[in-house]
Amino acid sequence: MATSPDLYGPSMVVLTMVALLLYNMKSSGYVVQNGTLMGTSFFTCFGSWISLSGVLYVLCFLLGAEISMLQLVSVFGYSLTSQCLVLLLTSIYHTSHDHLFFFVLVGICCVPSAIRMGLLVCMHARIPSHRLILICAAIALHTLLIFYLHFGFHVMLEEIDQIIDGTDQNLGQIVKGSMTLVE
Repeated sequence: MATSPDLYGPSMVVLTMVALLLYNMKSSGYVVQNGTLMGTSFFTCFGSWISLSGVLYVLCFLLGAEISMLQLVSVFGYSLTSQCLVLLLTSIYHTSHDHLFFFVLVGICCVPSAIRMGLLVCMHARIPSHRLILICAAIALHTLLIFYLHFGFHVMLEEIDQIIDGTDQNLGQIVKGSMTLVE
């Protein structure tokens, strides 16, 4: 029994990711100069979903894997569920000076999801020597996205923790740099 790929489920997963990223951006004090946090969150999540799926599709096309774009977008979208779980758990409990919890969650949730996606892509490859390239590319694209989503929007939170703790030697530099973002 073959199932047809859909976009409803992946769209709901990406909308959930938008909400989680928006919450993380608001709680970390992320400031957008030209635009809104909502627009940045939508563009980041939907743009990365479509563009990374497109990059993987082009790579599959060049390396001779017979997989449709719709199936690839659907699988990539569903695999983002693990990233939503990691974003949720790191927004509930996250210490900025210790990223061990984040890395453990990535290892438990995101890496198996990335491997599953990579195996699905490599299963459609016609040339056996290209399978390793395809599986590595799928895993790399999937894990680089969660690293970007996590570390790209937690800079302000780490600076605030350093100010409160008084652990940074360049405290004046951080305050001056933070003030320029507010103006």
